[in-house]
Amino acid sequence: MQKRLKINAQAPARGKAKVDYLLSQKLFCGHCGATMTGESGTGRLGGKYHYYTCSTRKRYHSCEKIPVKKDFIERAVVEDALSILTPEVIEELAEAAVRQNKIDIENESLVPALTQELYEIERSIANLIKMVEKGADSDALTTRLMELEKQKRATEKRLVVAQDEIIVLEKEHIIWWLTEFCNGDIEDEDFRRHIIDLLVNSVTVWDEPDGWFKITSVYNLTSSKTSTFRIPSGQGSDLSNLAPPEKRYSENCIVFQ
Repeated sequence: MQKRLKINAQAPARGKAKVDYLLSQKLFCGHCGATMTGESGTGRLGGKYHYYTCSTRKRYHSCEKIPVKKDFIERAVVEDALSILTPEVIEELAEAAVRQNKIDIENESLVPALTQELYEIERSIANLIKMVEKGADSDALTTRLMELEKQKRATEKRLVVAQDEIIVLEKEHIIWWLTEFCNGDIEDEDFRRHIIDLLVNSVTVWDEPDGWFKITSVYNLTSSKTSTFRIPSGQGSDLSNLAPPEKRYSENCIVFQ
């Protein structure tokens, strides 16, 4: 999870923009499939507006997808993402995090390599001792044995340091953290950013004939892979009166892509 947050936080469009478009590189037009990019505009009365617009519509004027207000779509996506974080899903996330943590430790830490190196050194020392016990005695053997003992001590110190740097995730702690995390303030943009970075893989939005938006969110890390819902396209700031998701379905599990 930490790696995913780090990668998403470094999305190119974010670093250059004065306004943080939380769905940058994740929001797509349902009509033509193009990415929807963050834009700013000034109204007739001088007010500043931030929205996402279809890149095909912007560049080629060949798509009729209407722009979507930034705060409106981001909040709708976060509210839906929070709705999937049931206790069962939180436990699933915790189990996935623990599994990935073990894989990362095995594949990315120095511990396995240093452990193998220490094993080889100890085996060489044991072989030399056997030779001495069988009567072999020479300055070369003594010198080599001293060198190996020195290498062993150095490798043991490096192994201790590498083991101290390992962060082992405990399932119970992750469950506690995620449960507390879900109680964050949705009005806080940092909170919304973390939810999107952690859970949301992509979002596709369509203009519906009845004036509503249809939105499909694809999630990371959970068995609730895909959620499709509809919201009115008034794009007001208060989304508390939105209708519940019209349709929701899930597909096979995706864990830490």
